Amino acid sequence: MKRFFIMILVAIIGVPLILGGVLAYSYYHITEEDLPQDMLMINEQPVAASGYEWFIPAFSGIVEKEFYRTPPAEIEQAARESSPKVPVTFPEGYESQATVLQDGNVLWRGSGSEWEAFSFPSSGDYILEVESLREKKYGAYGKLSYRAGIRIDME
Repeated sequence: MKRFFIMILVAIIGVPLILGGVLAYSYYHITEEDLPQDMLMINEQPVAASGYEWFIPAFSGIVEKEFYRTPPAEIEQAARESSPKVPVTFPEGYESQATVLQDGNVLWRGSGSEWEAFSFPSSGDYILEVESLREKKYGAYGKLSYRAGIRIDME
């Protein structure tokens, strides 16, 4: 009878310890290298995400590990264009919202699918801000933020 209680006690303590160890291992081995590397393309020139808020499931989604980076204040100069239409390819599998700023003022705001209808009104320096959101139904989910400068020189 004593052996039976010892086996039950080992099972009650051992099984949660083993499951906790597997959970901790899978959680702590998720790194920033596991984040998506989806790029925004401005006139076929890649622009990396400058910020993100990302959740990656661990141990079959029982827990999620969060990664967060605030976009820096610096702006990457991504394009110099002579046309008012700048081709932008948004990351696939995301809902993207774009904002064009000039001198700190919002000039245009719309979805990635509405971008083709937008034309820059005149020559000047602009900032393109894009937030691309992937929903939870795809496993890893979150938001990627892009920020790039665009100079328009129309003749």
